[in-house]
Amino acid sequence: MGYIGDKYGRKQMLLLASIIMISCTFLIGLLPDFHTIGLLAPVLLITSRILEGVGISVEFTGVTTYQVERSSDKKNILGSLVKCTTFIGVFYLLLLFL
Repeated sequence: MGYIGDKYGRKQMLLLASIIMISCTFLIGLLPDFHTIGLLAPVLLITSRILEGVGISVEFTGVTTYQVERSSDKKNILGSLVKCTTFIGVFYLLLLFL
């Protein structure tokens, strides 16, 4: 995806990553169960989850790069903002399950 970001722009790459995540999430919601299509159901679920994870990882790094490239001041703060807010969210999720 870095090639797409370099050639067509970071905004297009982020749009493609969002489309990948949205379509995979939509397909997971439409998947039939094991009793309907057999072993194809878990294979399709795992494939959709892997593609969804790829989209999330591309968007995570792409947003950080896009913010740093587009900002004029305080690039360090804006670049770390994405990662800090992600870890804060994970921390609150951990507190929720303890």
